[in-house]
Amino acid sequence: RIVSQGRHPVNVCVADTGYALGHPSLPSRSTRVQGYDTTHRHNTQTTADDITYLWDQDSNGHGSHVAGIVSARSGVGDNGMDVEGVGSFDIVVTRALNDNRAATSLLDVMLSIQQCLQADSDIINISLGCWACDSTKPELDGGCCPEDQVSIFREFLDKIAQRSLIVAAAGNIVTEGFDGGHYIPSSFASVVSVGSTNSRLEVADFSNRNNQVELLAPGKSIPSTDVTATGEWTYRQRSGTSMSAAYVSGAAAFLLSHNPTCSKSQVRNCLARSAKICRSLSGDLVSCTSDTCDRSGLWGFGLIDVGAAVSLLLQNGCGCGGEVLSNPVGTEGVCERYPERTYNDAAYLGQMLSPGSTTDSSTTSQLQTPCVTLVQTSFNH
Repeated sequence: RIVSQGRHPVNVCVADTGYALGHPSLPSRSTRVQGYDTTHRHNTQTTADDITYLWDQDSNGHGSHVAGIVSARSGVGDNGMDVEGVGSFDIVVTRALNDNRAATSLLDVMLSIQQCLQADSDIINISLGCWACDSTKPELDGGCCPEDQVSIFREFLDKIAQRSLIVAAAGNIVTEGFDGGHYIPSSFASVVSVGSTNSRLEVADFSNRNNQVELLAPGKSIPSTDVTATGEWTYRQRSGTSMSAAYVSGAAAFLLSHNPTCSKSQVRNCLARSAKICRSLSGDLVSCTSDTCDRSGLWGFGLIDVGAAVSLLLQNGCGCGGEVLSNPVGTEGVCERYPERTYNDAAYLGQMLSPGSTTDSSTTSQLQTPCVTLVQTSFNH
């Protein structure tokens, strides 16, 4: 379904590895992009080891790739690769990660998100994360979250979510046989957790699966703006839930461009209500091409459909025809939606969290206690 972007400006913040300012397919500073340099603290006792990362540099390319999915201009790159962002949006760039796609602590990530808020960002894309680990789980390539910072991070994002819609990667499965783990921050209830589909509209084999995944979006071999190892502008395919989160951020911005009076929770609801429901093909292989399904609550509402979401918005206003509740955890073969239930009430959050947790509408998930504190957390997404 072909739909046009609305006329209202929308501001999307990309907290990542930086931005290839000057890339021919990305918004330029003179038009629709601004950024904040971010100082990472390597020692809480002194500033001598602080390192400031510049927003308009990106030697890694990951942040530029994410930004391109959100808002790259349509065109063909010098290597013949077609690129086009979800829409044409204002971009804010902050440096949550260093050039190695890592951060010293979650506090560095929090600072970059705070900078997004300072820019009055409507949507904050967090294509990064770390795992909540316990002694029974294998050590993951993405790293365990610093134990003493998780609760602070959760409370911080709860407050940020009152003003901005937060979208985050659900996490990539990096250890054979491991899935369903809690990925932070996407496993917090104040955050939209996004998993990946492949070109066949199946849930990607690398996409993390748990009952906190809310939406799915394309994430396999996604072309976008990037940089080479020597820092030159280029175009490249990447795979991961990072790419999927960027699509959902763009989709949310698309809705706000049509009606900026909608609250962030209403935008979240509209994307959920319009998503394509998934069905099981064999085992845990899931396709999002049918209105019938057999699932166990691990796929959220299904695959985003921006055209359907815009239609719901234009036909029904910000309410999008009623609020929905995801498929109850542990209930297979049930795909009905629940418009009589409130989207952001305690019952909804309870379904998105771990079994047995208790919440109200302002709380986030009760995660398993992380057990490993790392000096430097590597973010795999």
